[in-house]
Amino acid sequence: MGMKLILAIVALIGLALFAPFLCYQGGNTKEMAKRTATVANALVLTRAFILYVPDSQGRVPADMRTAADLKHALGQHVDPHNFDTHNPSGGEFIPNADIAGKSLADLGKPESVIVLMESKPWPDGKKAIGFADGHVKRHGESTALQ
Repeated sequence: MGMKLILAIVALIGLALFAPFLCYQGGNTKEMAKRTATVANALVLTRAFILYVPDSQGRVPADMRTAADLKHALGQHVDPHNFDTHNPSGGEFIPNADIAGKSLADLGKPESVIVLMESKPWPDGKKAIGFADGHVKRHGESTALQ
């Protein structure tokens, strides 16, 4: 009897400690879903961008400088909805104009070379950013294109 009581008390204490974590919804779940969808779209576009470069003589096309250029280059390879940022501040995905005309292999560490990002920050000041190694992260507004 005593062991069952101790186990019941431990279970209740555990539940009391972890219930807030289980029930926490992170504030605005709709905004979290939009951020997640935006990061997923940035991931698709980043990887399509990386796969597209070899088809362009191994270089980022020299004329890939605007969101329209990005859509023109990748539009036949990805779903049109992948260009949506879902950002309540508006904006769109833009390529890094500083790497236009260059080979991704010549740009240094791919994990630090930005290939695309959102043009406007979210209300929390962050943007979805895609890197030449294929990963995407949300980073502060002060991030400059490299």
